[in-house]
Amino acid sequence: MTKSHLATDLEPETITRLQETALAAYRAVKLRDYGRIDMRLTEKGEVYVIEANPNPWLSSKQEFAMAARRPGVVHAANW
Repeated sequence: MTKSHLATDLEPETITRLQETALAAYRAVKLRDYGRIDMRLTEKGEVYVIEANPNPWLSSKQEFAMAARRPGVVHAANW
């Protein structure tokens, strides 16, 4: 029953690091088409990849759809 939300107060450098980490993980496990990379960001700014999900739940209330609705978060050109 974990409740997800999009972070709104991250520094641009942190956002870039998260995006680069997600893309590297996506490519490392050779996902294609779409997928979701679950990560955790510690208070010290450390990024941990928790899971690469090649078939995330596409419900409009789930994380994948939440991210897709936020401008600038999902970069389809990088997939």
